[in-house]
Amino acid sequence: MRRWREQWSGDYERLLAELRQRWPDGRGVREFISILKLHQDHPAEQVEQAVRTAIELGATHLAGVQFCLHQLLEGHKALPAMDMSLHPELAQVGHQPVDLQQYDRLLGER
Repeated sequence: MRRWREQWSGDYERLLAELRQRWPDGRGVREFISILKLHQDHPAEQVEQAVRTAIELGATHLAGVQFCLHQLLEGHKALPAMDMSLHPELAQVGHQPVDLQQYDRLLGER
């Protein structure tokens, strides 16, 4: 690991630092080693991209890196656009103004 550390990107250093800060009792290092073990089953470029994405998302832990790796491998499957001409009654959903008095009514029902 020490020899490899000389060559790995700054993303790995940042991840390790964040894990050590979050879990200074040694769990952070163990979590980091679990992340490094992903290299056993996946190409280095993909794991590095997943680490970079996890850092950007603030998901600096094993599950976060695994999720990003899964997203990278499976890709984002775009949902087909909904043809609103078939459902004109739904065209304004999400565009109507918020009625803040609804919240007051809910609070009053306690």
